[in-house]
Amino acid sequence: MRLERDSLYFEPRVITTVGSLHWFGDIYLAEELLKLATQTVYIRDDRQYLYVYQMKEDALLNAEKIQATFELVCKLKKHDDKRRYGNQFLK
Repeated sequence: MRLERDSLYFEPRVITTVGSLHWFGDIYLAEELLKLATQTVYIRDDRQYLYVYQMKEDALLNAEKIQATFELVCKLKKHDDKRRYGNQFLK
């Protein structure tokens, strides 16, 4: 099975003080995001939805291996399904 880099990628973003998430020119709001105002979250983008995660644990086992645990905060329907991580795709 071939995996694309984007399928494994988490994009960090900081939630604004009013609980909004800025994503490649769009703004998303959700009650769950307001609870995380000014905190860093990690986004995965599958073109239809944004999956917003919060890092729960970060363990440095040695200089070459880090284990991190993420928890899903919310799933947001995207305004535009023609882009993934800001890159445009043809339908």
